[in-house]
Amino acid sequence: MLTRRDLVLYGLVILTPTAPYPVFGIVQQNSGGHAALAYAVAMVAMFFTASSYAKMASVFPSAGSTYTYAHRGINAHAGFLAGWAMILDYFLIPLLSVIYASLTAERLFPYVPNWIWACIFTLAITAVNLRGIRMTARASAWLMGIMTGCAILFICLSVRFVVLQHGWAGLFNIEGVFRPGAFSMPLLLSGAGIATLSYIGFDAISTLAEDALDPERDIGWATIAVCVFQGL
Repeated sequence: MLTRRDLVLYGLVILTPTAPYPVFGIVQQNSGGHAALAYAVAMVAMFFTASSYAKMASVFPSAGSTYTYAHRGINAHAGFLAGWAMILDYFLIPLLSVIYASLTAERLFPYVPNWIWACIFTLAITAVNLRGIRMTARASAWLMGIMTGCAILFICLSVRFVVLQHGWAGLFNIEGVFRPGAFSMPLLLSGAGIATLSYIGFDAISTLAEDALDPERDIGWATIAVCVFQGL
């Protein structure tokens, strides 16, 4: 059975702390230079979604997740549509992960074709899932450690760059978050809409309801914790 720690690690791996990397430049451009603020706005919006999942998971602790919530809360037709929509979501997330991973690996090792990397990552993900939920939990812990290390390294290098360019005072420059002369609410919301992509995945925690020790409490707690952690 899965503990809160296992659920949080699983959710973070699905969400991936490094998810903002590929779209950060796009968010920065679309938000008019307010990427940090756009991610904060997106976090507030997704927090309400996470809270809804937490509430429904406490009432219907089922692995059916969104399908069960819509089916039991509305009707069977709504459940059917919601279920297939979520299947599409769970199909696209691994697909995007494999694409980004293979493109990155190809840049690091250009002599190995992209399609070979895609096959390697696909087979690795499939093998882990076929080994069962405990193997998935252990793999999640390892992957979380690697991604956290990458995130910390990125933060350290960013701080070093800012300090070298603008001194220590540059770390406390409010223009890094809010620039009055360039602020535009439509642009900010446009960037926030793209930033929400970095939060997609925490809903997968609810599919583990039947494997959790205390699904009525742990599923909701882990869902909200993962959403807030990703935003921070």
